[in-house]
Amino acid sequence: MMIGTEQKIVTKMVNTILSKRVIAASILVIMNLFKRLAIDSALKKRKAQILAENDPNNG
Repeated sequence: MMIGTEQKIVTKMVNTILSKRVIAASILVIMNLFKRLAIDSALKKRKAQILAENDPNNG
């Protein structure tokens, strides 16, 4: 009886740890995605500024 109880406790602990790691990994992936989007957005804005500065029709 004790072995079954210990096994349930260990199984629950392992599942909890794995679940938290998956959540942490997912959050890390999402954070990296937003960083990449922010960098891409900044690069596009900078490119637009450069093009506007070099535009011969710009007064």
